Amino acid sequence: MNPWTPLVVATLGWGSAVVFTRALLTSGVPTLVVVPIRFTVALVLLVAISSSWKRFRGMDRRHWVRGVSLGVVALAMPNILFTMGLEDLPASIGGLLVALIPVATIVPALAALALAAIACATLIAYEALRYPFARSWIRSHRGEFTMEEARRVAPRRGAAPLEAESASEASADRPTAGY
Repeated sequence: MNPWTPLVVATLGWGSAVVFTRALLTSGVPTLVVVPIRFTVALVLLVAISSSWKRFRGMDRRHWVRGVSLGVVALAMPNILFTMGLEDLPASIGGLLVALIPVATIVPALAALALAAIACATLIAYEALRYPFARSWIRSHRGEFTMEEARRVAPRRGAAPLEAESASEASADRPTAGY
């Protein structure tokens, strides 16, 4: 099988669903009948594909139960609401809304990722500025430093002081507010 075949079939099914749903609704079929018809067609196709594809033959019964449960919960309610919306909307606007679903999924995910990156950068900056002399040390080095210099400015708790410093000087450089 050509690897593009499933993608083309899925795209055709995805794009034609709005047109067929709108056609059923304009012919007088109620919303709560259209959705079960769509799900029955999808179930027949799923059983036909899964029985002919080796990959799905060895699946355990509990996987099928979980898949059906997820399909009922995650697909039934949005499909009912979408079909109710198509009662008053033209098929072109409905198709546009369906086409925007991936964008509406990706944009919030990217926004959440950006917020997580900002939070991480803020926490790193906060931790770096908690140590005494960290701000002036960061400014003076402009990103060029060694681990020895970092340990000299902010030694770890419980670490032996460096040879050049006495124990009292090493403890004086440690932050008082802490962990």
